[in-house]
Amino acid sequence: MMNGYDKLLFKLLCWIIFQCGRLVFCAVQKINWTLNGTHRQLEESRLDKNYDKCVQVMDIVTYHSCDALTKVSRRDFLLTHNRFESPDYVIRNSHVTLLDIEDETAIFVESLPEKHLWRSEVNSFYKAAQVKASKSSLRSVSYKWLNVFLFSLIQMN
Repeated sequence: MMNGYDKLLFKLLCWIIFQCGRLVFCAVQKINWTLNGTHRQLEESRLDKNYDKCVQVMDIVTYHSCDALTKVSRRDFLLTHNRFESPDYVIRNSHVTLLDIEDETAIFVESLPEKHLWRSEVNSFYKAAQVKASKSSLRSVSYKWLNVFLFSLIQMN
């Protein structure tokens, strides 16, 4: 039987192993993105002329966090590139919710449309519900484009 310290140590060890594996995965992914042109597309998505393709959609391979209730970060996920989208998709769909804000990026997760995270159907804690119900994609929007889109949305109304 594991006592409290053993459980904590086991969680910490699992997290360290996950982070080491994530480092290897990200290094291989960076090489792959450079070779297949995804890195170039990512850089171009940040240019002013590419507003319609400034949101990177990434599939979630796996997730691990020591404590999903306090802080969920991009570093808790293994992600692969899927496609680029317009910010309209993020803002106009109620099943896409803000997960976190890091550096100069807003990070969103997409759950299945029939999942009502706010009703506590998935988990009683909202952050944990977001992670648990996320539908294999994570979206990130730079602050610059998010501000531009929200300003245009306000002007429309």
